[in-house]
Amino acid sequence: MINSAYTVPNKYVVIAATNTGGMLMRYMRDNFSQLEVALEDMTGQNAYQIIDKQAEKIKPGSEGLITLPYLMGEKTPIWDNNAKAVIFGLALNHSKAHLVRAMMESVAYALYESFEILEKTLAKINYPIIMNEGGAISKVWREIITDVFNVPTVLVKNRVGAPYGDCLLAAKAIGHIKDYSIASEKAEYIEPLEPQKKHNELYMEYFKLYKSIYRDIKDRFIDLNKLKEKYY
Repeated sequence: MINSAYTVPNKYVVIAATNTGGMLMRYMRDNFSQLEVALEDMTGQNAYQIIDKQAEKIKPGSEGLITLPYLMGEKTPIWDNNAKAVIFGLALNHSKAHLVRAMMESVAYALYESFEILEKTLAKINYPIIMNEGGAISKVWREIITDVFNVPTVLVKNRVGAPYGDCLLAAKAIGHIKDYSIASEKAEYIEPLEPQKKHNELYMEYFKLYKSIYRDIKDRFIDLNKLKEKYY
């Protein structure tokens, strides 16, 4: 994990980080969703929302499709700059919607791989898990993460995120506020979700395969990078 001193003395932040989360959906939108982007221009409906609706129609596990989300290598917990994205199990029954959902699930798996470690090593983890910004806006994605982690989750209503925290840090530094308790006081949680046991059981089987796929081919990523350096 990434471990950093926190703004409050004698407190530390343990950070699990993936290189490509919401970027996966941007990749799909920019490269494979010309129709959805055109509909956004015509109707004003967000292209991501249209893509979400497609993913919602696909069953958990994406009907046998698994992806590794490593479009830019990966940070925690594998720390592998050579890692690349993989589509595993692609068949004729799979559509773009299957691929979108599989990518959403892969990000949940990547985060959960770090969460497994934190769960075993931290003295206490408070629930629900609080989601904010970016891909967290997607309800289907939050449902996937909730089911994979098998814990309750909520969404922060004020999704300004890091800039809001920066303002609080500045306000404390100049004495405008006495401490950081205002962050908790102002936080309003909405759209609570509870995990579905049957979905979690399915996801844990897929997660086991997800981890083994990377471990089985991780050395081949090195070979691939050597070929790229040789010819491009």
